[in-house]
Amino acid sequence: MKKKKNKLEIYNITNPNELKNEFSLGNKNISNIEIVPSSNNDQSDLKFRVQFAAIKNKSKIKSTYRNIKKMYPNHFISENPFVEKVLINGKGTYYRIKSFELYTQNDAKKICELLIKKKSDCLISKIK
Repeated sequence: MKKKKNKLEIYNITNPNELKNEFSLGNKNISNIEIVPSSNNDQSDLKFRVQFAAIKNKSKIKSTYRNIKKMYPNHFISENPFVEKVLINGKGTYYRIKSFELYTQNDAKKICELLIKKKSDCLISKIK
């Protein structure tokens, strides 16, 4: 039986202003955060993704995701990330690397706080 190779999918976003409800937690003082995914959530609450990188070089998507997945294996389980290709006027094309997994807003916030504590970038975006 042949195992299917997972293909990296990139989603085109031509106008970044179309993305609603995206925000950053910024630099905060955070202490002793323990992330426990909520198993008792209604599926309708899972509306948020965690973005941890925006890069220009498409060839670095998989290695960037592999690194974050290695650091946080309990939060980034999928074989591939969710990637948005965004054209930003005056800056060119960027690839936003996000969790493929969906989270509640509270769980996404906790994961972002953990990433920020470890000096990583993080945004939370609401799916449409």
